[in-house]
Amino acid sequence: MKSVKCPICNHEMIVKSNQSGVKFWGCSKYPECKGSRNFHPIVPAKTNITPDARAASYLNEIDFQLDHKKKYIFYGDESGTDHYLSWITICCIGMLFNEAPKFNSRINELKKEYWSHLDPSDFEIKSNLIRRLEYPFDESNISLDRLNEFLKKFYNLFDEFDLTILAASMNKKGCYHVNNIYGYTYNLLRVRIDKYKKGEDMGRISLLMDDRQSKLNKELISLDTELKNIGDRYAGRLSDEISLNMRDSKQYPGIQLADLCAYNISRALQDNDPNYSYFKLIKNYFHVGSKGQIIGYGLYLGPKHIRLKLQKKSWDF
Repeated sequence: MKSVKCPICNHEMIVKSNQSGVKFWGCSKYPECKGSRNFHPIVPAKTNITPDARAASYLNEIDFQLDHKKKYIFYGDESGTDHYLSWITICCIGMLFNEAPKFNSRINELKKEYWSHLDPSDFEIKSNLIRRLEYPFDESNISLDRLNEFLKKFYNLFDEFDLTILAASMNKKGCYHVNNIYGYTYNLLRVRIDKYKKGEDMGRISLLMDDRQSKLNKELISLDTELKNIGDRYAGRLSDEISLNMRDSKQYPGIQLADLCAYNISRALQDNDPNYSYFKLIKNYFHVGSKGQIIGYGLYLGPKHIRLKLQKKSWDF
């Protein structure tokens, strides 16, 4: 029987209970390490599982418990942590959990169609492909026309799988009082996901984010634990039915689509242009309020004085 490992320090975890009596896995090195996971009983590993059967058990890999409510998966990634953009955005794309295997296979089919000489699992669709269209240079062995054709099909997946976008963006210059802007942006996004979950009466949600930012991701895991155990300053304690997991984006193509969308948002905000061509391709898929508002629902912008300036330029559609 396998043991549960801490997502931060990789030591073994033990079963603990919070003040409400809810069980969770806590790091055995606490208080030196504050890593935690949602509690799920350890199930003995099955034997004689073929590769096809292992692929079919995709749901189990993310440690889900079955319940009566529909389960969802959100693929997340960031844009703007470098110096290229003045906005940092963390974007996530939500869908029904049982649609995830088909969705990821569809992305790999598209990649194979346009890059037949490459293994889809070794080739990532990243925002540099869009930058290539804006600032042409030869790196992907594909013509600009074919690349543009591929990207339009890529974004058509929103209709094909009924995807929803939730995102938070912060202006780096406007957030001079925030020490950890990446963590602060995630905090705002996590509150959006929590409210969306309550409004749609969802079951468990797994949020998968790219694991390449190892140092920043450790901070996010620790922050996520705090939001569930201690709470947000304004929203209170957030749902422990939303689990944050770090994954290799090469193996989870949905994270690659989230990367493109995060770049589209940061790029449009940088130019204060809601009509930026690639932002227009995704603007209809944000979660919206009762009157069709994007800002404050599917997209949180901050800080407030920057957001008010942008809203004058009709960022709500």
